[in-house]
Amino acid sequence: MTRITVEGVKERFLRDTAKHEMEVILDAGLHRHLRFKTPGASSYYYDIVTWPGFLAVTGDMGTYVFSRLTDMFEFFMTQIDRYPERKQDPLDTINPSYWQQKLEGSPKEGVDKFDEEAFNKAVMEFLVTYIRENRHEVSAEVRRYLWDGVVDEIINADSSFGGDEKRRALANFRFPYPGNFPSFNISDLLERSFEEPSFHYLWICYAIVSGITQYREYKGAG
Repeated sequence: MTRITVEGVKERFLRDTAKHEMEVILDAGLHRHLRFKTPGASSYYYDIVTWPGFLAVTGDMGTYVFSRLTDMFEFFMTQIDRYPERKQDPLDTINPSYWQQKLEGSPKEGVDKFDEEAFNKAVMEFLVTYIRENRHEVSAEVRRYLWDGVVDEIINADSSFGGDEKRRALANFRFPYPGNFPSFNISDLLERSFEEPSFHYLWICYAIVSGITQYREYKGAG
């Protein structure tokens, strides 16, 4: 499974929107409606709509509504405005985790994605640590049973439903060998979320900053 990275999504966003143009549908103070799309096509188009206290972005990558400041353009451009001397690429200033806290609605579907790689890594690290720390109390035969059980029941559990089956397997796992052995509390890992920002949400973060940057340039040119 390919791991989602912020840099990878940025590259994809730039490719997806390389021929986009901005259309100003409404520009009345804090009431704005901007559309970004390739002329004659609708792939990867998105709209940014603002009204006092809110910003909504909608299009091919979904719909997200944020609320924090009266003018949400100021909110998303805080880093640029606060440190103008840094001359940063605006797209490098996105703050997905903080911005997620300003999303309206619950549950916030499409924002987080189950991180199977992190989940499997944590499970195997727990298993290896247990075996290492209890190698004198747990025989080689039992260690093999335990290893095979964790791999078969947890690592190989179905991950196609957002991690639900893997979490269920983790919660239900029991030591696969009769006898009294040191506690194997692998279900304690359920206290961790194992979530990462989804591709769509990161794409939207880039879309917001790109759109606001283009609008500001448009207003400056006007």
